[in-house]
Amino acid sequence: MGRQESSAEFSDPTPVFQPLQLPPPASNAFDVLTRRWVPQVLYLLCQRQARFSELARALPTMSRRVLMQRLRQLEDEQLIQRIVTPGPPTRITYEITDLGAGLGATLRHAEMWGERYLKARPLP
Repeated sequence: MGRQESSAEFSDPTPVFQPLQLPPPASNAFDVLTRRWVPQVLYLLCQRQARFSELARALPTMSRRVLMQRLRQLEDEQLIQRIVTPGPPTRITYEITDLGAGLGATLRHAEMWGERYLKARPLP
């Protein structure tokens, strides 16, 4: 029953006799979303803009070096932007771009699925 519900979300089902294919747009999206820590950073920045230290506190098991790498990658990919406000002191914040915000609904759906998963899975 669960498989039928999820497969109904795909508007153009592939006939059984055709080979399965991963379309390039889906592949690109999965490449972004499966990079370690990227979904978490994007999820937080979909909520509001934040300073580096706020992101580091929100993700305590992520090293600061990796956080900086991910922020630079996401900025290069135009999913977030770095905003520098002249000081003193100079203030640097990060915010989601329109392109990055397009993932907001997907990330919220992942959160809702996570709630269902936690309720459904047996405790160890």
